[in-house]
Amino acid sequence: PYGFAILHPERDATGRIVDLTWLYVNPAFARLTGFPPAQLIGQRLLQLFPSSAGSPFFAAYIQVAETGQPTVVEHSYQGESSTSPTWFRATVVRTGENIAVLVHDITDRKQTEAALLTSEASFRALLNATPALVWVCKAPTGENIYFNDTWYEYTGQTREQSVSYGWTDAAHPDDWKRMQSLWHRCQITGEPYTGEARYRRKDGEYRWFTFRALPTRNQQGQIESWYGASIDIHDQKQAQSAASALREADKQKDDFLAMLGHELRNPLAAVTTALQVLPSASSPS
Repeated sequence: PYGFAILHPERDATGRIVDLTWLYVNPAFARLTGFPPAQLIGQRLLQLFPSSAGSPFFAAYIQVAETGQPTVVEHSYQGESSTSPTWFRATVVRTGENIAVLVHDITDRKQTEAALLTSEASFRALLNATPALVWVCKAPTGENIYFNDTWYEYTGQTREQSVSYGWTDAAHPDDWKRMQSLWHRCQITGEPYTGEARYRRKDGEYRWFTFRALPTRNQQGQIESWYGASIDIHDQKQAQSAASALREADKQKDDFLAMLGHELRNPLAAVTTALQVLPSASSPS
């Protein structure tokens, strides 16, 4: 429930606001203070809560009373018997010579926000710890909006250099032409963006990576962003190439031995035939 109160500014002889008197307090607001409404109405705020003099709420009350400009303030308060602070959001407006305050408890929201920040920090730490190059692109432009630290360590690029399509400077020119065509198609169809490409390491060497990205969609089914990762497979590619070369060498060796065996068998066959003919040639007939 929302707490509601009306307070009247109290001024000293110079006209400066030094306190506020409670004129009206609803039960919800009274519960937030810990006093029943009857003990608040007619009393001065700082007499009951002297520590409030330096609070953002009191400063907002004074500001609105002086300027007439509405304001919203969020701040925490922890009572002596509380084990954790309670967060409040107050909307303050001036009504004639008085101010009206609408306040409600936002502790749950603040705790959720804090948990999300902690979760995000943990998630970023995890992404930065992985050896994969992790990246995020926004739709529908396909421009990059995030790389993990591994990308910057590998390419030597800065965040300013890699933003939008600046990262393509690290892609092999021959591969980028193919990647670009595939990337545009996937943005239209929403199919997974997968393939292999070479990225230039900061020492100038191009290494092979396999990449895969999937889209995230809003409630209407529209693509909002793409989350992807690229994994180094250069050594694997080299090993596959060496194995392929070895298999080709083995095949050539087998082909040569087969040909050599064929050539060797043919002369021996001719000699055998000649030897078979010789006895009949030496016969008296």
